[in-house]
Amino acid sequence: MSEGFRIQPGIYKGRGIAGSEQYGHTSKGNPQIAIDLATNAGRLTTFLYFSDEAAPFSIERLRALGWEGDDLSSLVGIDRHEVDVSVKYDVYQGKQQMKVEILSGGRFVMQQQMDDQAKRQFGASFKALASSMRVGAPRPAAPSGQRPPGPRPAPPPNNGNSYGGAPTDGAPPDDWPGGGDEIPF
Repeated sequence: MSEGFRIQPGIYKGRGIAGSEQYGHTSKGNPQIAIDLATNAGRLTTFLYFSDEAAPFSIERLRALGWEGDDLSSLVGIDRHEVDVSVKYDVYQGKQQMKVEILSGGRFVMQQQMDDQAKRQFGASFKALASSMRVGAPRPAAPSGQRPPGPRPAPPPNNGNSYGGAPTDGAPPDDWPGGGDEIPF
């Protein structure tokens, strides 16, 4: 990352700022909305695009913020929910640009879903294993002749981030694939 960028790539917590929305068009003539977000990294701006392909994803991001309407000219509620906000850097037209994106969780739906009875059976079939793997629970007995390990250690604190123990500044740990200083695109 170059010297001029003060916000580290990572995942931050944030909310939309009511009344901050700006409406315009992209260079290709598609509608877009810019929304300011109050995050634990400072005030950031995300751009939502409304081409035929991008519109469903942009509306999903507005819903994640808390917008419940159907008229995009009135975004009442965008400050209702806290969301995860991704910050990364991409090269666009030869310049490194910060990309701010609201993480909405996606729209994946399993093709073969379990009914309630199947879910209960699934839960029951793994209950003993899950119970034995609780933090502090003794581990299963070791094969004969080996000494069993001690209790399981507690997981590292998540430092307020939804993705685990990464630093609160949003930078990935140095031992992540690609290292802490590289951004895998």
